[in-house]
Amino acid sequence: MLHIIIFSFNRALQLDTLLDSLVQNWKSPEYFISVIYNTSDDDYERGYQIVQEKFSPFPVAFCKESSVADKPQIDTFFTLDNVKRYLKYPCLRHPKSNFRSLLLRVIKDNPSKFLMFMTDDAMFIKEVCISQHIFSWLGDKSESRQFSLRIGERLNNQPRGIIQKEKEYLKWNMYDAPMMTNWGYNFSVDAHIYNKEVITRILDQLWFINPNTLEDPVCRAIRKRKMMGEAMAYDEPRVLSFPINMVQSVVQNESLGVDCKMLNQLYLTGYTLKYPVPEKISHFQNYPDYLRLFKENKETNLKIK
Repeated sequence: MLHIIIFSFNRALQLDTLLDSLVQNWKSPEYFISVIYNTSDDDYERGYQIVQEKFSPFPVAFCKESSVADKPQIDTFFTLDNVKRYLKYPCLRHPKSNFRSLLLRVIKDNPSKFLMFMTDDAMFIKEVCISQHIFSWLGDKSESRQFSLRIGERLNNQPRGIIQKEKEYLKWNMYDAPMMTNWGYNFSVDAHIYNKEVITRILDQLWFINPNTLEDPVCRAIRKRKMMGEAMAYDEPRVLSFPINMVQSVVQNESLGVDCKMLNQLYLTGYTLKYPVPEKISHFQNYPDYLRLFKENKETNLKIK
């Protein structure tokens, strides 16, 4: 069984889209989903109650963050890397929830051997059927290997000369690619499968307060130890990201600025969402011109550019 952890904040409609696409496309292995979420007001909370009711027949658990914030423990915090980050990023000094402790508890309470993180602005676009061969390959060198569902051939400026193709799979070494690229970033919260024990061991040693302060330090810790270099992926991506809005201020990522409140109100009044998938996929992140909204079997296109 694979443990899938999805991070979500104020985006019930987009979370619905991700979960619906996962349920429709996922064939194997068996999975269990933990949604770690938070909201800023009661209207957003109402949206998540609708999601929970809709997906109650499926193996999905919803874990809301608490306002009782985590505090850095001495044995965890006082390392050189943690202190440097603590001084560089003021937000780390003021956690607003128990995100870190909740995440670690959710991970450790699940018996699955393998773990995959996701964010709520993604959508599965193709059938997922991961063979036992892939999990055996991952297990043979658990500190060195990862499997990606988001990378595919010719995506995101695929580096030359380092990719091997074997039937429907791609293989490469991430240390042969530039670090700040999809092909050379050794840890991602966007649909990469890892050995859970290895990732948990690293998380236990780091101070983070939300998904955006988690990814980079884990990646740097992995690279410092020369881990997770061997990568595999399908030749075509199984999932894409659609950054239509931004709900955090830690990293100024590109987004289309679609209003979260407007999307939440649409969800509360019965609309669901699908993203238009480009005919020719060249990037994991996609910025559509419009959104596909559905209500009572009728489709309405919402122009956003």
